[in-house]
Amino acid sequence: MKRYAKKLEHFIRRKLNNSKNMFHDHIIHSIEDAIPLAPQCKILILRIDKFGDMIVTIPIIREIRKKFPHATIDIVLGQANKSLSSNALVYANSVLYYDKTLLGLIRLLYQMRKNKYDICIDPLDNPSITSGNLCYLSNATYTVGLYKSNAKKYTHCIIPKDRLKVHIVERTAQMLLAFGIDPVVSNLDCEFQLEQSYLEKSRETLKNIIDLQRPVIAINTTGSISSRTMNKEFAIALYKEIHESACSFEAQILLFGPESQNAVLSSIQEHTNCLIAPFTTSFNEYAAMLKCASIIISPDTSAVHLAASWKTPTVCLFCKDNTGTALWTPYHTRHECVISDTYSINDIDIYKISNSLNEIMKTSNLQAANTALMS
Repeated sequence: MKRYAKKLEHFIRRKLNNSKNMFHDHIIHSIEDAIPLAPQCKILILRIDKFGDMIVTIPIIREIRKKFPHATIDIVLGQANKSLSSNALVYANSVLYYDKTLLGLIRLLYQMRKNKYDICIDPLDNPSITSGNLCYLSNATYTVGLYKSNAKKYTHCIIPKDRLKVHIVERTAQMLLAFGIDPVVSNLDCEFQLEQSYLEKSRETLKNIIDLQRPVIAINTTGSISSRTMNKEFAIALYKEIHESACSFEAQILLFGPESQNAVLSSIQEHTNCLIAPFTTSFNEYAAMLKCASIIISPDTSAVHLAASWKTPTVCLFCKDNTGTALWTPYHTRHECVISDTYSINDIDIYKISNSLNEIMKTSNLQAANTALMS
């Protein structure tokens, strides 16, 4: 096995370091520069990153399917977002997986090359060695990505929108130009569909915890990294500050967090007598629980993109940022942003969150939890 692994490694290195593997200088500026594709073409879309990245890609898959109803559209997902397969398959024919193992890579490369795709696209607007190499190794007739430092991996590049000023949904949608689709006149609203079984299970579970006939303010306590995760002191202070306002709107406050945060959540509950959402074992189960909310407060962008999919008003919590990208806010959805002056959300002024929440509560129709779950 080691001998074969070494041969594969040498093969990949030769392919990726080939001096001929240079950017072909095909720039796509508009739909007039679109790649000529047959109605029954084969399309591969790489999306091996996180949940939010896949959710913001659904609109472009939906638009491609509209224009190419008879095409074969396959999606490559990774370990982190594999559970979004059902949403991808609303518009795609099949899902391939990249599990970051040698055997998994061999299987994926074999399947991609066997399928003989006409076009492979990499929607990431920041350079990714993995996505760029997979795009190149797909052996698709055309490979397309946004113009960035790994542009030589593609046969065609699209000039990206300003990362500081343009929303991630619209930056990702630039990929539509390769298919002759104008993103400016396209419907780019996010969507996230849940099977009825998940929603029914959520209702059955939540009815023992909350009053389904009253609105819910969901506080998502945990982000993808520690700087975007609420500590005990911050969460307790936030709960106490917004509790009275929530009561005046007959709303309940429900805290969400993973089981790994059980000790912190239990401590918060001990000090506030707050309601804690049950722990879940999958992203779909979590999403079904979160859908009960009339308003979401969250430092986590996965929850923010779910909010955009359901048009749920959101208070977004952000750290000080030096990445030079526009904030990942809920696209075309009522929201307020509160940003920390430091690199931790736990330094945000609690009163700013409270004021933002009050603004949303005053200007939004707060649905009962049961209505939100059925909408």
